[in-house]
Amino acid sequence: MDAGIAAVIAGAVGVLGAGGGAWLGARTAARAMERHGLQQWLRQQRLDAYVLFLDAYNAYNNVVGRLLQRAEAGAIGLSSDDRRQVHEVELSAIRVGIRVALVGSNEVRDARANLLEKILEYDHTVRAWGGSLTADERRRHVANLISRTEQLAETHADFVRAARAELAELEHPSSPQRSLFSKWCDEVRSSAKT
Repeated sequence: MDAGIAAVIAGAVGVLGAGGGAWLGARTAARAMERHGLQQWLRQQRLDAYVLFLDAYNAYNNVVGRLLQRAEAGAIGLSSDDRRQVHEVELSAIRVGIRVALVGSNEVRDARANLLEKILEYDHTVRAWGGSLTADERRRHVANLISRTEQLAETHADFVRAARAELAELEHPSSPQRSLFSKWCDEVRSSAKT
């Protein structure tokens, strides 16, 4: 083979190699950008759901906080308006909690379930507050409400910690989590194309 043909072949191979490398690099970069976009979308969905859930919890906490203050002041029982308000804020927390269950990680879903469970336990304690309690029973009931309030606050803090950790992980993923997220992104991308 003469030197001219060898030079042309070498040049063609070089051009093809450079073009193939550029194509592969561009494709890899595009996939990374797509993954990053999905990651940011998921983070925003989670953030929105968690904020709504915490807003619903705060509304619930405000209502039962007023009831606790009244119980400590010696008020007797719940009015029908009190029961309606408690029911409304509970339902709101449960409804928004469904969204958290859909987009949250296992840790956040577990923390959400624990918080909703404490809300329902607190509800049973509040509803047991009646006018036929003796002074001793009322004191025990108020002590029980205070204990449940503390448990509710601890469970709320657990949810906030889990949500913050998850959102931070999505912002700066570690290697094992990133590979799981990348796999999820690939599944979403392939299902969107079909």
